[in-house]
Order: sequence, then structure tokens, then C-alpha cells
Amino acid sequence: MTGATAVAGILGTLWQANRAREAEASNLDKTLHAEASKAKIAEKRRIYAQCFTTLHVLYRTKLEMGPISGRSRKSTNSDTLAAYTEALLRAITATTELGLIAPSEVANRAGVAFRQIMQENLDKDAVSRALIALPMAMRNDLGEKDIANLAAFPTGP
Repeated sequence: MTGATAVAGILGTLWQANRAREAEASNLDKTLHAEASKAKIAEKRRIYAQCFTTLHVLYRTKLEMGPISGRSRKSTNSDTLAAYTEALLRAITATTELGLIAPSEVANRAGVAFRQIMQENLDKDAVSRALIALPMAMRNDLGEKDIANLAAFPTGP
């Protein structure tokens, strides 16, 4: 009888140890998933912030440069042209990177902002609306709450 009790005790201990190991593995999976999710959100925030900032820099450098048409290369300050070219390349890179990770709502709004900035006849109101709507869409994607409604800022004409 004591042998059977000892075997039952050993089996019970093994069963509890197995359950504890399974629970620990489950907790580890949950922890790893939570950490990966946090890292993904942090990377998305970084990409969103970089894209938004580069679009603002592009807009400011375009304003400084003024209209491009009807002007010769010689009449443009080389430093201003270099700053504009660099801002343009950075904005293209940032919006492309954003397009790889963002949902269509955010990617579309980044595209609208970029296209508005690149218009020959710059419409400052349209650019402002696009640059207001873009971070709102970004914040919505990140789960943040915004006061304004994105529907007030259409993505198309």
C-alpha cells in the first residue's frame, strides 16, 4: 500500500510540475508577444514621426525656394536648391517606408500631403489640411484618441 501511495505521490508531483512548466511557457509566450507588440508600436511611432517631420521640412524648404517654373537654375541659390533636393529625397524615403508598414488610411493621407506639397501652385490651405489630417490618422492607427473627426479631412478631390 505504501508503494502505491508513493507512486501516486510521485505521479502527482510530476503532474503538478508539468502544469507549472506549461503555465510558465504560456506566460513567457504572452510576455514575448507583449514585448514584440510594444516594439512594433514603438517602431511605427518612429516611422510616423520621421515621415511627418520630413514632410514639414519639405514644405518649409519649398516655401523658401518659391515657384520653380519659369526660373533658370542659375537664379536659384545653390544652398536652397541643395536643401530642397535633400528634403525631397528624405520625404520620398520616409513616405515610402511609411507605406510599407501603415494601413491604407495613413498611407493615403501621407500621399495626399506629399502631393499637395509638390503642387507647382502651392495651396497653403490644402497643405495645412493635409498636414493636420495625417497625424490624426497616425494617432488613430496607434490607438490614440483624437478630438477632431478625420471625416472632416477628405483624402480625395
